[in-house]
Amino acid sequence: MKRVASLLLLFWIFLNRVFCMAGEEMQSVASVPFGMGTLEVQYSLRMKQATPTRPDETGIMDAYHHLLESDYAVLLSDLEDKKDSLRLNDWMFYTLVRSSVDAIFEKQRAFDRELMVWFLMSHAGFDTRLGYNEEKAFLYLRSEEEVFGLPMIESRRQSYYHIPFPLRYPVEAERVYLLAFDAMPGGRSLSFRWEEAPVLKPAFAEKKLDIRTGDTLYQLSVQYDLAWVLTLAHQPVLSEADYFNMPVSRTLSASLLPQLRRITEGKSTRKALEIIAAFTRSSFDYQDDMKAYGRSRPMTPDEVFHYRYSDCEDRAVLFAYLVKEVLQLPVIVIAFQDHITIGVGGDWDSSAAVTYLGRRYGICDPTGPVQSTELGVWPQGYENQSYVVIAARL
Repeated sequence: MKRVASLLLLFWIFLNRVFCMAGEEMQSVASVPFGMGTLEVQYSLRMKQATPTRPDETGIMDAYHHLLESDYAVLLSDLEDKKDSLRLNDWMFYTLVRSSVDAIFEKQRAFDRELMVWFLMSHAGFDTRLGYNEEKAFLYLRSEEEVFGLPMIESRRQSYYHIPFPLRYPVEAERVYLLAFDAMPGGRSLSFRWEEAPVLKPAFAEKKLDIRTGDTLYQLSVQYDLAWVLTLAHQPVLSEADYFNMPVSRTLSASLLPQLRRITEGKSTRKALEIIAAFTRSSFDYQDDMKAYGRSRPMTPDEVFHYRYSDCEDRAVLFAYLVKEVLQLPVIVIAFQDHITIGVGGDWDSSAAVTYLGRRYGICDPTGPVQSTELGVWPQGYENQSYVVIAARL
């Protein structure tokens, strides 16, 4: 009996090794472009064994069940591990999924690749819908945040957005059939918000700028992260308030903040604010988004340094960041109908000040007048206009 048991144990070990080797042989690795580098992504070759999908409900459901049996977990698990290690938010995880599917299944039709992205995002826990017509499939993701310029459908009083990748505006909406199947009941919404900047391989770019206040000229040489800028180029347009909480690259913060701290060191709060206001008002070329880019294009601080033109909302984002980080002063974001300015907390005796949560905030417009350091005045033409506070860094 002991001999039989030993033989059975050896046979079981042999079979286990055979199956493990077979499983390993069915796995492969793909180089996926991401940021300005590449990532090595693992996947199962069984995912490539699908036939082209018929563009109807039966064909799509057949493809879905095939993917269920395809060892998709190898790919999904690796992508989720990379999401955690690279500190990606939901939106950037979505771009990683898309980039990986495009790289791994580049020879398959766009229709089938879209089904794979829908399948993977659903099984990653997101609330999805699938639209399709005779030629294309369209993944829709639920989001509870404001998103502009994307095709949107409503289902169960929730908003679902189709986010093409790479994203190029304008995005045309197409007539679609909505698949009568919920791949992830109770799935979560996709968020575009960031807790911190992702851990991407940086690409250093440099810009030289001057700050002039009266007879004093300060010269800066500022590095920013081109990889982060190019990543953000694919992000949908969000509400203006969201850009005041967008992360700044480690490259820019490590380059810009020490220089401004040296310039403002030992100066009064008023004088330091004048220097930062002179910087955002006069060191960058101004042009309205529609004229410069043909569409609304809110920017993060890295983008302000990269692109030639910026407008009031972009200067406000940069100014609020610098005042909070360099001077540790609270700021509020004040939105008029067609202009954004900043209020800075302090002991203001000017009439151009507002009270927010019991504290006084003086108006410090980051956009103009150009070549001026004047503070505590309303932007010209907005003295008597109504406004709302849309964000705060307290």
